[in-house]
Amino acid sequence: MLLFSYSYSLLNFLFVIICSLFFTRSLVLIWKSIKRKEEMHHVSIRICMKDFYYQV
Repeated sequence: MLLFSYSYSLLNFLFVIICSLFFTRSLVLIWKSIKRKEEMHHVSIRICMKDFYYQV
């Protein structure tokens, strides 16, 4: 019985670790995509500013 509870807690622990890993990975991916969008935004702003300067 003790062995069963021990293995169950171990499985639970592993499950929590795997879930947290997936969660952090998804968070990192989301963060990277947000950063990339910000960079794209800055690039588009620069392009617009260049166009504006050329027109002026």
